[in-house]
Amino acid sequence: MPNTTNDDLSEESHKDDFYKFPFMGMSAEVVKNKEKIFLYENPKDDQRFVEDIDNITGVIQMKNLFLVPLIHEENCIGVLQIVNKYGSI
Repeated sequence: MPNTTNDDLSEESHKDDFYKFPFMGMSAEVVKNKEKIFLYENPKDDQRFVEDIDNITGVIQMKNLFLVPLIHEENCIGVLQIVNKYGSI
């Protein structure tokens, strides 16, 4: 494992390493309500669906969507998304 310093791990040094998505749509609702969302069929038909995010991520045909809040000490720190899951949940 390479040696790293706090400078290497700073937000400024890695700010371009990840996408920053607008706070809208289904993910925003999951963060706000701290509740999961299951969309088994046609997620694009849901009014909360944001087409622009789909275009950025490169998902061609979204068949199903599963969003879960990541909770730490009662705070939502992110959202886990499973897209086009195989099999049953």
